Amino acid sequence: MDDEIGLVKVAADRNIAEVRRLLEKGTQRSPRDPIDSTPLLAAARQGHLRVVQLLLEHGASVLDQDRYHRTALCWASVGGHENAAEELLMRGADTSITDEKGQALLHLAVESRSPQMVTLLLTEEWPRLRRIMEVGPRCIWRLKEAFRR
Repeated sequence: MDDEIGLVKVAADRNIAEVRRLLEKGTQRSPRDPIDSTPLLAAARQGHLRVVQLLLEHGASVLDQDRYHRTALCWASVGGHENAAEELLMRGADTSITDEKGQALLHLAVESRSPQMVTLLLTEEWPRLRRIMEVGPRCIWRLKEAFRR
């Protein structure tokens, strides 16, 4: 396995020492694996804050998307990983992104059943909340259903 593909794997595996070693070796910071993921997308999907921070410090882009049009913030939202999401937001992640199915971040957070993630995104999204409610009433229904269980 070459170092670029290896970086995606070790980021997903939460192996911060190996991520650091590969980055210091000069490995490309945003390589794509066969399923179009990057190290930052993989780390955010797993919710590993320290790996997310390390990759961002080495210039990984919060704007990168995978084949599903999901960013690292999308994957952190899906997983309910509030700490990783907060770091990505502080680094300029786009909250207006939708995935290939047209799902907004708030939809993904509701599906994760994470009240903290929903609160974080509502705080960030407050200026656009009216638009979300107009185009996504299904989201409000899902929010109510998710927290009834």
